[in-house]
Order: sequence, then C-alpha cells, then structure tokens
Amino acid sequence: MLERMQRLALCLWPWRRLLLFAAVLSLLLLSSSLAWGYPTSEWTIPALLGLLWFLHLYGLAHGFAGLPAPPAPGSGLFARLRRRLLRGLYWLLAIMTLLISLAVVFTSLRLLLI
Repeated sequence: MLERMQRLALCLWPWRRLLLFAAVLSLLLLSSSLAWGYPTSEWTIPALLGLLWFLHLYGLAHGFAGLPAPPAPGSGLFARLRRRLLRGLYWLLAIMTLLISLAVVFTSLRLLLI
C-alpha cells in the first residue's frame, strides 16, 4: 500500500504548485463569499469542496513522495529498526490519509446533494 501511495504522490508531485495555487484561490473565493454576507452563494459549496480536494491532494503529494526504503537485510540492527519504525509511521500516515480520503468523498457527496 505504501508503494501505491508513493506512486500516486510522485504522479502528483509535478502538479503540487498548481494544487496549492488552486487551494489558495478556493480559499479566497470561499472567504470572499462568506465575508460579503453571502453564505448561501452558488460559489460557497464549490469553493469549499475545491479547497478540501486541493489541500488533500497537495498533502498526499508532499506526504508520500519521499518514502523511506525497506530495511536492507545486511544492515545493522539499529539501522533496520530505524527504517522499520519510519515505515511504520508512514503506514499510520497512509491509514489516516485513506480515512481522510473517505471523509472528503463522503463530505463531497453530502454537499453536492444539498
């Protein structure tokens, strides 16, 4: 699963600046629609969804692009332990990312059906 996340992150890596720019634009659109007193504007929900998706994809690109390699069998005990601990933390990050992905999909569906 970590390798799949890394492949996805490496596919998203060239687009990371564009994702961040789109997230900032979505945030500006959302904040302007809320600041001008139009919380029911036709741009509020798409801006919120865009912000959620763009930030999620940006975080995915940054979180899994530099995945540590599995421990080599010939390395020392502490080097292997360190690599396994780092990969274990990345497994926790991958599980949390999948849960956040499900939450973003669920939120998107709920907001689009309003």
